[in-house]
Amino acid sequence: MPKPTPPYLRLHREELPESLTSVAAQSSKVNEACARFGAATGWNLRIVADAEAPPDDVVWSTRIAPGPGAATMRVELAAPSSAAAVAFDAASTIALAEATAVLIEELARTRHALWQREAELAAGVPVAPHADERGHLAERLEAILRGGAEAVGYEAAALYMLDAATTELKLRSCWGMPKSKLLDEPRDLPTAVADLEALCGNAVVLDDVASLPHWNVPEKYVSAVCVPVSSPTNLLGTVWMFSNESRDLSDEETNIVEIVAGRLAAELEREVILGESTGSVELRRQVDLAAQWQADQLPQIQPLVEGWDVAGWADHERDLGTAFFDWFATRTDRVCCTMGQVAGDDFAAAMAAASLQTSLRAHGGYEHGPISQLEMAHQSVWASSASPRSATLFVAQFDARGHEIDLAATSDVYILLLGSDGRYRALLSAPTPLEPSQADQFDGGLTLVSDVSRLEPGDRLLVVNRDVLLAEDADGRRWGPDGLSGALSTVGDSPSVFLANAVRSQLEQHCGGPPRGNPTLLVIRRQNF
Repeated sequence: MPKPTPPYLRLHREELPESLTSVAAQSSKVNEACARFGAATGWNLRIVADAEAPPDDVVWSTRIAPGPGAATMRVELAAPSSAAAVAFDAASTIALAEATAVLIEELARTRHALWQREAELAAGVPVAPHADERGHLAERLEAILRGGAEAVGYEAAALYMLDAATTELKLRSCWGMPKSKLLDEPRDLPTAVADLEALCGNAVVLDDVASLPHWNVPEKYVSAVCVPVSSPTNLLGTVWMFSNESRDLSDEETNIVEIVAGRLAAELEREVILGESTGSVELRRQVDLAAQWQADQLPQIQPLVEGWDVAGWADHERDLGTAFFDWFATRTDRVCCTMGQVAGDDFAAAMAAASLQTSLRAHGGYEHGPISQLEMAHQSVWASSASPRSATLFVAQFDARGHEIDLAATSDVYILLLGSDGRYRALLSAPTPLEPSQADQFDGGLTLVSDVSRLEPGDRLLVVNRDVLLAEDADGRRWGPDGLSGALSTVGDSPSVFLANAVRSQLEQHCGGPPRGNPTLLVIRRQNF
């Protein structure tokens, strides 16, 4: 036979509020509409909880579901009393009731969605520190404890927090007690019976502490109350309130103590969020500066060489891109154009891409061919990298006064030579990715493909990376070489920038917006004289 609960111990179990049961309970307009329905037809239309059994006079009913998490309700049509004047027959009235029920359900769904959205918008307000933040966290916690204890007539209050291992409870803040208590050793959670009961979701009210020694009340007082301090996802600890007299809390006073515990949890989580928010703002600022630096490294002005026309673009799905294009003049009056991409989508890949672009520009200033330029860039970047990544690169060099263009590339680069007559052909084959050699990371052992092509006046060289060809639409269809060919067919003998913009426009049209990844394009055109 279970032991009866002593009169000086009470447990208050936390229960969630009941769901909304009826849209009629919230709107007098709905009730008025039902009343007017009855006055006009002579039939009784009403809204009841779905759990209620339908009475015998119901001739038609339908269930209404306001939305996820809300209690369902039922719209019922009851037969008129014998003395009522009936304006419609049963079939017509049921049809009218069905239409009315549809409107009521639409209203219930709208109100339920509005109720949820407003709460979500409230949670979306950014948390930011006030310029005149009132006091340290320690002061705010003590003020909350004091306010709660005084509200229910207790002389002291204490906040105990769980440790990371959830094995101990440490006093973190108190009011009405000596501050030296904060130096006390943590309490073992397995022996803190009252705290364990509170952490299970119950408020423990002890009217006579001396009669219940096995509850292990942490301080020597006549009466006490213990409630959990928690968020919707985490148990943080417990809050105790103590009195020198025997006290019996009412349900309303117990609710006040639980509200105080909620305020403590909110204050603690706010402090954590503020710390994370401050760090996020600083990180956001650093990312923006790095992204702006990357954008500044992309060339914006045409190379000042007569007879050639160059353009390019790079779309970055994220702020920091892992692909680039570049062009510059060498010391020997040659023009070097490069394009590349590093595998990955994180900061390390973006930094590696910036290093590759810088290395290619540095080595391009000397009398190196495209093959040597790629190999030297490989050695410079990957010899100093702790975690090398694969990359794809393209290099083209041409003399401002000539027609020939020297090419070198690694894998995943698609190169087309578009003639002035509108015909085009692919250049180079698909080599291997630019990555450290398996035999010797620093020997420059790359499998590269090179070519020398002649560009006649009006010819254009189009170079795209793999993210252009692999771009997908909403149905998962890739753009591919066919999509690229379709874009080229719409462009006549126009400057490079028009060709680049046409490809970009067709690609975004296929994807329904900016494509994913880092699509990058480079156009080199031999001008007509």
